[in-house]
Amino acid sequence: MRSRSLAAPRALRGRLPKKTKYALLGAAGVGTVLAFYLVGRKRRAIRRAVHVSMSARERRRIGQLAPDVRAAYEAFLYAAAARGIRIFTGRTQGTIAKTAAHNKAGRSDVHVSWHDLTPPRGIDIQVYSPTTGRRISSPKTRAEIALYRKVLRLAEKYGFRQIAFHKDGSRRFLSSGAWDAYHIEHRGPYRGIQVAARATGVKYA
Repeated sequence: MRSRSLAAPRALRGRLPKKTKYALLGAAGVGTVLAFYLVGRKRRAIRRAVHVSMSARERRRIGQLAPDVRAAYEAFLYAAAARGIRIFTGRTQGTIAKTAAHNKAGRSDVHVSWHDLTPPRGIDIQVYSPTTGRRISSPKTRAEIALYRKVLRLAEKYGFRQIAFHKDGSRRFLSSGAWDAYHIEHRGPYRGIQVAARATGVKYA
């Protein structure tokens, strides 16, 4: 005995009527446009929220950055905000004298920093606590350290280099034993600070 075919009845075979086809295509098109509109609207809302939450000093610091660094940093800020994380923008432009003072105090292992370039390519950031809403100026607890690790890993996705954690997630300390959880740098076309310093007219000791 032959098994019955599961094919669709002849009346349902073939192409859809043009009116039905156009209606379906139109509905799909409207749905796609609406989805893009909602996504775009959410992105604009996030960007507005990021800029509104910034102080004038933070905006000025971001404005000091090299154009490619500024674009990458703003994209990083928006991505963090989309995850419910707020970032404080600290020092961007530095000086060789200040870097030398930091080196002497054990707060830096370099004599010329990515902050010292003009325009600068280094940024010191701090993360706001999701529970208290205050800046975590010195991450100590497991939760705070994990939050900084998450933020710095996100920064790496936007081309930044961080010096706070090893690849395995363990903390990376300076030669003095201090822990710099705040510094990120965007090297761009430069292989190292010596090359960048010469290219931007900064004397490298």
